[in-house]
Amino acid sequence: MTSDVTLKPRFGMWLCVIVWALLALALVSIFVQRFWGDLFVYAPAFLLVAWLCWMLFGVPSVTVGEHGVGLVNVFRTVRIPWSAIIDVQPSFTLLIRTKRRAYHAWAAPGAAQASTFATLGADQQVRLNLMLPDDGRQIGDALRFDRRADSADSTLAAGYIRREWDRWQHRAAESGAPVAAAEVRSTVNLRECLIALALVALLVAGILH
Repeated sequence: MTSDVTLKPRFGMWLCVIVWALLALALVSIFVQRFWGDLFVYAPAFLLVAWLCWMLFGVPSVTVGEHGVGLVNVFRTVRIPWSAIIDVQPSFTLLIRTKRRAYHAWAAPGAAQASTFATLGADQQVRLNLMLPDDGRQIGDALRFDRRADSADSTLAAGYIRREWDRWQHRAAESGAPVAAAEVRSTVNLRECLIALALVALLVAGILH
């Protein structure tokens, strides 16, 4: 593949927008009524809720690239090379198995967020990537999954990842070179965690003010 493709559930962004709109209305209401003292408490609290909502439903994603799959979860990002993968399953959330353990994608994309297509970059060109070229078959047939699960984002995401994994295995077999299982890397989402901690500290300061 020529470029990375990022998979995100539609439900998460819509939920963030709704929560942010409600928090903004509440903050405007406090401002209009001139409850200045309450702003020291409610403003940090609203910001914290907005940021936690973003961490839970906006940040998580799955990136499919040339060298493997990246799972961006709430607190950690896991990078799984193609050579380490032994299976890809659409469970309640996307599940990728390696020899050592299984890795879940937190709400990115999840089976609970049903849609006609998995949101892959949210454009028509990437949606078409979910169909095998030139055969004209429906997505569920092309990806060899049960039709009852065709509308689940996790099913389509697993099928897309499995297709790229199959392509990688084909390229590796053609090269004839031995392929060793590469190491899975896991890192903490430090920026997101630090911002959350800063907002918690701001909230505590506002309460004690």
